[in-house]
Amino acid sequence: MSSYTQGLDRDITECLEQETAKYMKMGNVLLCGDFNARIANSPDYILNDDQSYLPLFDNYPIDKQILKRQSSDTTIDSRGKSLLDLCILNQLRILNGRVLGDVFGKYTCYTPNGSSVVDYVMVSESILDQILYFYVHNFMPTISDCHCILEWEMSSKFTVDDNDCNINMFDKSPNFIWSDESPTNFQTALLLPDIQTQIDTFNKSIIKESQSSVDEAAAELSHIFLSAATNSLKRNKLRNKKIKTKKWFDGDLYHLRNKLISYGKIYSKFPYDPLVRGHYYKLNKQYSKLRKFKYKEYKKSLVEQLQNLHDDNPKSYWKLINDLKNNDNKDHSSAVAPSVWVSHFNGLYQLHESFKERVAKLEKKLDNLEKNEDKSLREVCYFPETEIYPDATRIVYALSKLPVSDTTTFLFTSNFCLLIMLKAIILIGGPIKGTRFRPLSLELAKPLFPVAGFPVIYHHIEACSKVPDIKEVILIGFFQPNDALTRFINSAQMEFKIQIRYLQEYTALGTAGGLYHFRDQILAGQPDYFFVMNSDVCGDFPLKEMLQAHRKRVKGSYCTILGIEATRQQSLNYGCIVENKDTHEVLHYVEKPETYISTTINGGVYLFSPEIFQPLELIFKQNLDSKYSFDPNITTSEVIRLEQDIFVPLASSGKLFVYDTKRFWSQIKSTGAAIYANRHYLAIYQTTHKDRLATNGEGKPKIIGDVTIHPTAQIHPTAVLGPNVSIGKYANIGEGVRVRESIVLEGATLQDHSCVLYSIIGWNAVVGSWTRVEGTPNDPNPNKPFAKIEVTSIFTNDGKLNPSITVIGSNVQIPSEVVILNSIVLPDKSLSGSYKNQIIL
Repeated sequence: MSSYTQGLDRDITECLEQETAKYMKMGNVLLCGDFNARIANSPDYILNDDQSYLPLFDNYPIDKQILKRQSSDTTIDSRGKSLLDLCILNQLRILNGRVLGDVFGKYTCYTPNGSSVVDYVMVSESILDQILYFYVHNFMPTISDCHCILEWEMSSKFTVDDNDCNINMFDKSPNFIWSDESPTNFQTALLLPDIQTQIDTFNKSIIKESQSSVDEAAAELSHIFLSAATNSLKRNKLRNKKIKTKKWFDGDLYHLRNKLISYGKIYSKFPYDPLVRGHYYKLNKQYSKLRKFKYKEYKKSLVEQLQNLHDDNPKSYWKLINDLKNNDNKDHSSAVAPSVWVSHFNGLYQLHESFKERVAKLEKKLDNLEKNEDKSLREVCYFPETEIYPDATRIVYALSKLPVSDTTTFLFTSNFCLLIMLKAIILIGGPIKGTRFRPLSLELAKPLFPVAGFPVIYHHIEACSKVPDIKEVILIGFFQPNDALTRFINSAQMEFKIQIRYLQEYTALGTAGGLYHFRDQILAGQPDYFFVMNSDVCGDFPLKEMLQAHRKRVKGSYCTILGIEATRQQSLNYGCIVENKDTHEVLHYVEKPETYISTTINGGVYLFSPEIFQPLELIFKQNLDSKYSFDPNITTSEVIRLEQDIFVPLASSGKLFVYDTKRFWSQIKSTGAAIYANRHYLAIYQTTHKDRLATNGEGKPKIIGDVTIHPTAQIHPTAVLGPNVSIGKYANIGEGVRVRESIVLEGATLQDHSCVLYSIIGWNAVVGSWTRVEGTPNDPNPNKPFAKIEVTSIFTNDGKLNPSITVIGSNVQIPSEVVILNSIVLPDKSLSGSYKNQIIL
């Protein structure tokens, strides 16, 4: 009687009444299931029923005056009234709220609109006393979407006489496939000589009037039929069914499912609380969305594997194909005809209509050039400036028309390069002492720290993915590979469909030493150019514009540097560039000068030509030769500094250029810089990924400005977030919480009415109720154009802590009703009071 039966032609209640009356004639009846009926605690029998009041027929069944039911549901509807009529008419009694184990009538159904009792077990009145107990289990959301499990036990009395029950246990006959031809085949098999001999023997046998004789005869007859069926019918193949774990059901889903189950139990205990109900169904929606997302990503990964294995590992490719093959033995006679496939693939080789006119002109031009025997062929094809990447089919077609000649040359526009190939290298460094990113870097490498909802280097890779010709991204550093880095690389490869690898240096080799050490890996595939990006910079990287500018340079240029405008005073903290304003050639380069040189600084993003390895090799050999000079001021031969060893000598050589940009750019050297970068990345989302930003709505927290929230985070509708806030995975934001200019990391909990301003809350940290966590922003001076964020030391000259953002380490426990101001708390600390301008060790 569930809601899906409303679409049936017959009234399901009428049908149930007829079936119940039918089986009541055979004996007692037990009904159970979802009746989609609400009956509150209305009686299911006639009150004060007695035949002494009126003269009734002799066989009138009187309803016993039994214990009245109790129910948590106080609503009765029209279907409930029909169900009560069914019970009274057939003397059925409902177990809910009446039998030991459920004396209060627990809710059996939980929906976003509320809780109700719609699932019942009903038995004939005569066997009600045989029910030992009835129990409604707690709501388990992973078993049913809204219903609870019903469990009951009843006693029965019967005896079995072994002498009267001499049953032979035959082997279970195999399953046969029955088709339209099976009757004819089976009858033909019965006419076989062997089967006819068995039938004749059976007909001549004497069957006595005893149980054993009948059993033997039945077994013999069954054997005859089984032999005939075996010779004529097909069998179903018996397969051992093994329960396989779904490969896409990972730890995130497992964790969220467990949390959903635990909240389902809480919902069962507090079904009247609308906040509990709303929170549960919000979590259920998150779980459903995450399951669909994980399954979708899993299918994408399979496609990616097939694409990668097709050329690299054919054996594994076909193995994966066989694993995914659907061996359902279905009739595929309706498949696409071979002639249709031939026609389809022939059509793929046809030239597109939009190109036919151009190809005709090109053929005519080539014919004229071939006829002109006196002139050497100098012009082959020309494509307009607007067409940066023409179709490869057109180029191949044009080349096929060329005569073989040593004088053949090609003339292309400055915007076009045939089959260009790019790579990107991200320098992620490694762990060093005294880092200004602690204590956050104690738990996670800084390149993987989440800013605006994603790791720092995720934004680098995303910028690279927007350049069509980048085929590979290489991470170079001396971090020890770990699970976090491996998971990130695998996830990024699946999302951006770009090959990503990590190459580990055996020691710190400097900003250029790693490039030279892994030169063979970088030059594999013969890239035309390759980007190099420092991982500790962030911004709206203009990679396409840099590529276009670099390709317009004179032939033989080695590098284009991303140039950023800074103030005169702040430029002393960066590499300064003096350029020719007309040609943008670097005339002079100084790394962190002592006096003012230029306001154009090095942005930490470079575009190199492969020829850059020539000066790198020269510097390496010079360092190697000076290794035996015993001069302590000379660095080891392995370490090559890109800025000092390469850029300084290349300045004014005509091989080093700069590309200036006015877009957002900043360094991430400290935790305060992460808050600043978080703000600007969220602002960039307004034009690039607006779907990543949270919005206001009914049942949602109040959003001010730019805010990103992970789908698995749990946030109370009364919370106020923003501007410039990032909420990580599985974070828990309580009632009335205020968060502004902050990053809340994975698993962190902000209890009711807490306040977090200009702070980073670490992994699994807990901020108590009515507690205030506040820091001081490190923003650039808004009154100075091109000002950058100041990288200040942790301590002042007199040993005091410089005011900065507040950083709460992982697993820190902050009690209720305290204030944490301008402080740094190391991981695994349990605070007992308020702190101001301190480092809690």
